[in-house]
Amino acid sequence: MNTTAQHALPPDAPIVSQAHSLELALRDATPAEVIATALKTVGSEHLALVSSFGTESAALLKVMADVDPGIPVVFLDTGWLFDETLAYRDALTATLGLTDVRSIKPLEETLSRVDPERELWVSGPDSPCRIRQVEP
Repeated sequence: MNTTAQHALPPDAPIVSQAHSLELALRDATPAEVIATALKTVGSEHLALVSSFGTESAALLKVMADVDPGIPVVFLDTGWLFDETLAYRDALTATLGLTDVRSIKPLEETLSRVDPERELWVSGPDSPCRIRQVEP
C-alpha cells in the first residue's frame, strides 16, 4: 500500500491537492486501510459512516469495526421501519461491538404539522421522503 506519508501535504494545502494526494496514496488500499487513513486524517470527531444496517451493509460495518468500533455510525430511522429491522440493527451493533451508533429521526414537530395522520405517502413519494429522509 502507498502510505499517506509519501504524499503528505500541510493541513492548509488546497482541498483539491489534499484529495489528489489521498487518491494517490489510497489507490491500491484495502477498505480497512481507507477507513484507517480517513480516521487518522480527519479524526473520529469529523468522520462517520452512514448505514442502513441492511444485510449488504454488514460487510462495511465489520471492516469499520475492525479498524475502530468507536467510529460514529449514523442510522436513519424514518419512523416507518419494521420492528425486525430495528432488532437487526441492535443485534448487528452488539455483534460487531459498535460503540457509537446514532439513530436520527424526523422531528416530531414537523411530522405533527405536515403529516399528522401519517397519510402523506398517498400524495406521492417526494413529500414523505423529504421530511422522513432528507431533512433529518
